[in-house]
Amino acid sequence: MFNPEKLAVDLLARCISVPPQTNVLAGMTAQDLASLAAHVIDTCPKCGATAWVNIDCDLCSTCHRITRDEPLPSEGKTEEKTR
Repeated sequence: MFNPEKLAVDLLARCISVPPQTNVLAGMTAQDLASLAAHVIDTCPKCGATAWVNIDCDLCSTCHRITRDEPLPSEGKTEEKTR
């Protein structure tokens, strides 16, 4: 069965594991797709908190910045475990 949040979590995991300006899909960068995915997710897959509010969770911190249109870290080394 189609699960949009699971798809968004998988997409987010891929996008935060590569440099932000990497072309991931049809001219869309990792930064663009990470932002799209982060807006779909309701619960942080790493800590279980309401999406992006736990200041002690590195994934929440990264996605909080993404949803505020702040850039991803340029190294693409934020491989937070998302499952």
